[in-house]
Amino acid sequence: MILNTEIFNNKKIIYLSPHFDDMVLSNGGLARKIYEGFKQFTLVNVFTNSLWAPNCPDTLDMKEITEIRHREDASYCSRLGLQYINLDFDDSSVRGYDAQIELSASVNEDKAYAPVKRRIAELLSDMDFDFVFCPLAVGNHIDHRIIFETVKEARPRNVLYYEDLPYALGFTEESIKSIAGTALKNPTAYYVEIHTVMDEKLNDIVIYDSQLEAEPSGNVNAYLHKLFQRDGFERIWADI
Repeated sequence: MILNTEIFNNKKIIYLSPHFDDMVLSNGGLARKIYEGFKQFTLVNVFTNSLWAPNCPDTLDMKEITEIRHREDASYCSRLGLQYINLDFDDSSVRGYDAQIELSASVNEDKAYAPVKRRIAELLSDMDFDFVFCPLAVGNHIDHRIIFETVKEARPRNVLYYEDLPYALGFTEESIKSIAGTALKNPTAYYVEIHTVMDEKLNDIVIYDSQLEAEPSGNVNAYLHKLFQRDGFERIWADI
């Protein structure tokens, strides 16, 4: 089903993003389509203390990397007129996970789960909103799963679950539908057409330079276009 993005006009939106760049990667096209119409868009970055910056010198410490990533995100939010809240939790790289373990670790055994759950629950209780965006946790990244499980337990109204990019690019359509079918009781897919804003999305992604791993051709924009073209849509899910 094609999503009519006018439903977000004059609405207040909370977008729960595990890390600084997850929103632009997963729904940067949607953000471009609605940024002139929403009443308020609050980007909540949950795991903001980080050691992950593949396009930065290896000598940088956590404070330096976190500051770089914060500046990138602030620049993006300023460009689109988004409000942002940083919750300042340590991401998986700081908590000691490697690239493999972070995709299979147990949410319940992670010490970050309880404080993150408590903080997000407080935020959802205190803030006025019409829609909440939550990661579907495609790819099984521990930080994404913590947020998904938190929202699932909190059960706020009008939750929309987004497919986590770029992780979702590694799954077949049937696999993603199966993930949604397992995670949600009555999953309904909505497609956001982003053909007209694809170039803007790609230019926004480039703001997050610290996260852009080296591409053999040296043409980052062409590489991103190939990676994120994805038939010109982003997909979100509702549990209805």
